[in-house]
Amino acid sequence: MSLTTLIIHPIFYLSMPAGRPVTTRLHFVVVFILSSVLCIRTTLAEQMHADSQPMPVVAVCPCILGPEVTASVGSVITEVVVETLSKIPNLEVMDRSLTKNLLSEQDLVIATQASDTLAPTFGKLGAQQMLVITVSKVRPYLLVGLRLVDIATGRIIRSTIYQETREARLPVMLGEWVKAFWDGGAPQKLSLSPAIEAMWQELDETTARQLLGSELDRAESVYRQYVRAANSGDVDRALQLEHHAGIYLMDCIALLRRAMKPPEGMVYVPPGRVEITFPGVERRHYLVFGFFIDRVPFTRARYKQFMESTGRKPPLGWSTPTETTTNLPVVHINWHEAVAVAAWRGMRLPTYPQWLRASSGDGARKYPWGDMWRPDCCNYAVNPNQPMLEPVGSYPQCASPYGVLDCVGGVLEWLDTSHDPAYWKTAPKLNPRGPQQGVAKLAVGGSYRGGAQHCTCRFYEPLTALSRKDNLGFRCVLPLKQ
Repeated sequence: MSLTTLIIHPIFYLSMPAGRPVTTRLHFVVVFILSSVLCIRTTLAEQMHADSQPMPVVAVCPCILGPEVTASVGSVITEVVVETLSKIPNLEVMDRSLTKNLLSEQDLVIATQASDTLAPTFGKLGAQQMLVITVSKVRPYLLVGLRLVDIATGRIIRSTIYQETREARLPVMLGEWVKAFWDGGAPQKLSLSPAIEAMWQELDETTARQLLGSELDRAESVYRQYVRAANSGDVDRALQLEHHAGIYLMDCIALLRRAMKPPEGMVYVPPGRVEITFPGVERRHYLVFGFFIDRVPFTRARYKQFMESTGRKPPLGWSTPTETTTNLPVVHINWHEAVAVAAWRGMRLPTYPQWLRASSGDGARKYPWGDMWRPDCCNYAVNPNQPMLEPVGSYPQCASPYGVLDCVGGVLEWLDTSHDPAYWKTAPKLNPRGPQQGVAKLAVGGSYRGGAQHCTCRFYEPLTALSRKDNLGFRCVLPLKQ
């Protein structure tokens, strides 16, 4: 019996003519009582069922901050989101202290794929859902992305991107956005997001395409799908793609700005293909992702800083740098010591494909400056009886296509690649690291003790990892995308 029946019965009873038989009136009284009991029982059962349903527990991730967004803004946004969610009925927000302790103890790095990184651990703490917040600034917009993820399945329950031009209004608007998002997401709309369009315009230029390559290609593919969905009236797909397009474009903008400001003493090498061949191995082409590389080999002065910082003992043959030797390449360094310096800097040694990309561009060029030998372009053994090591950067007129100096001559340089030509017969064509197994490591580029025939981009010498030579040094690389 429904509540409507419960109300209609007494009204119908009171409207009966006075002449009706008593039995008829009794019938209606009995039916009314039974209806009341059933209605009350149903209501109580529904209430008990609702009370027995556990409230979903939501873990709120710390903000993933884009370029030009300060940590204080991210902190304010996170606090507003948590406070707003805490006021929503039948919803429990996971204790923020658990999240902070978790991140501190496990030293988790939050990237764009934060759900993949944090979801399993949040699930162990009792959370069923996770809210991922991304914040980026694309003038004149401040973009806030919200993505609700089901921890058990990894499914995105809903996602959207909100935009605001005035940062001061953000805390007020954010509360409204979170409520609307939790009630069902963003308003249904078909017009293209001005923020997405602004991001695309910033990236749709020759410089971005040269510096980012395939990274921009992926972002463009998602952006084009988003535009097609919006223009065709496919609301659900457009709203779903809007978030993904925003994330991809924000990532590309961050990478572009990073590529245009290399770390001190380094140059940026954009993504591209290189040609690799070894004796007995067919010539193949490989795609190398963008990276930074030291403009010149690591010097004695910098190695002295490394020893002072780490307490490491000097290598064999070491002499304290003087005014005349401070800018000479450090030598007598074995492969393990070179790896230790790279790790100290948060970097690594170059791979063979990275070396070819940085020194020759496409791997086919014989010398960094072209295919014709120039005796005035590198530090080689002009007089084999009196070889002389020169300071780094002594031949600025003979840089590689990307501005890398001293790629040939000077010192041989350790790579992160072992000597195994057979590896390249089946190597992956997408950013291969090269073989890691094997006793011998590759040292490349020729040296001041070698003749002109050794001073080419492709020249390499297999050496054991413990080798020390007075013409053997190194330089470091840093991937654009960490």
